[in-house]
Amino acid sequence: MARLKVPRWLKYREGENERSPVYFLDIRGQGLDLDDGAVRDRINRSLKEMLHALDIRRVEGPAVVKCHIGEAKCDTRMVPEFALSTVDFLRDKGVTRVVAGDTTTVYSGPRGHRQNPPADASKYMELARAHGWHHGEGLGLPFVVLDRPATSVPGVFEFDEEEVVVSRVGKYREVYVAGGIAAAPTIVSHSHLTLHQLTHFAMAVKTLTMGGGSVRGKLLLHKLLQPRIDEEACTRCGKCAKSCPEQALVWAKGDVPTLIVERCIGCGECASICKLQADCIEIVTIRTDDWVWGEAAIPYRLVDFLMAEMNGRWNGLINVAHLYRITQLCDCVDVVQRPIVSDIGFLVGRNPFAVDYLARELFNAQVQADRGEGARGGEPANMVATFYGGDEGMASFTYARATYGVVVEPQVERVALAP
Repeated sequence: MARLKVPRWLKYREGENERSPVYFLDIRGQGLDLDDGAVRDRINRSLKEMLHALDIRRVEGPAVVKCHIGEAKCDTRMVPEFALSTVDFLRDKGVTRVVAGDTTTVYSGPRGHRQNPPADASKYMELARAHGWHHGEGLGLPFVVLDRPATSVPGVFEFDEEEVVVSRVGKYREVYVAGGIAAAPTIVSHSHLTLHQLTHFAMAVKTLTMGGGSVRGKLLLHKLLQPRIDEEACTRCGKCAKSCPEQALVWAKGDVPTLIVERCIGCGECASICKLQADCIEIVTIRTDDWVWGEAAIPYRLVDFLMAEMNGRWNGLINVAHLYRITQLCDCVDVVQRPIVSDIGFLVGRNPFAVDYLARELFNAQVQADRGEGARGGEPANMVATFYGGDEGMASFTYARATYGVVVEPQVERVALAP
């Protein structure tokens, strides 16, 4: 078993290392058109400056530009052209073997693991190309499905389907990481801020864990979760049952769907679909003898998974956060959504906890600003809870700090938009 290894820059030391640098490109209130080529060029120049400011002296190849390409109908997804600065940065560091990549999902659709069997991930690759992530489009990089070795690029980036990481970290004795994540000495993880049905707040940590796990890893993170339907609020439309990748919900016209417990994988797809309908499905934690964490289980699981996944590999991680076109549901939901808050900007940092901490603070402040509300007591209120009631917002940060002794708070370094 691998013992926990926390690098010095991530380890909390009172009075010496209490905050991690996070560079912030602020685009609030500037009315920028993110589809304009000149604007994108300016942002990329600033992002490249931020990446170099991290002062990482040695960057090893091959490198993966980890992304989330979004579902077919999602037009508020991450813009691939904003990763051009990452490609330039890696080339400046002498890294020539670079790919973009994402993993399959446990739910159905063009990114689903069932729709993309190990020998044929063509549906995923077609969507990646359509969304500007593959070869001649957008970045000009080859795209790989990080848990489908058939998409490997010989001589550039090759990997297995999965790596089992045996660990003494947290509750997990082993975690299951996508082979492409495990094979990359350098990961530049691009995350797009959205809210999320299960995690409530989706950012860098979620991108690396749910987005970096193999199919078994994703199921491990979702384990012990089940939908609970409010029968009085249910409109009996059946859309949740139709969306279930495992047919765990059975529905007859005019009836409330019923759950076949042994089929349910806890993916939360039914709740995401229902959020746009009657909003009557809640994902709850099942009580177990060995892991009783109540309904706040997800933040702790994500932290434990991440600490095991990145153990001994932290120095090869960079996080780039996209804080624009922010929606109430993840880009995994195959529907058209409307942003719930004004565009904020971009963050760059090595520490994913600090990146998430700052992103959440900026989101909370922007929701209040858009509503014409001032920050209370000088600090923005927890506005995530207005979308997902009961969310206290600090569970993952408190747990990571107390359990693993890592830095979670950001030292904000502002960067001006390039002319």
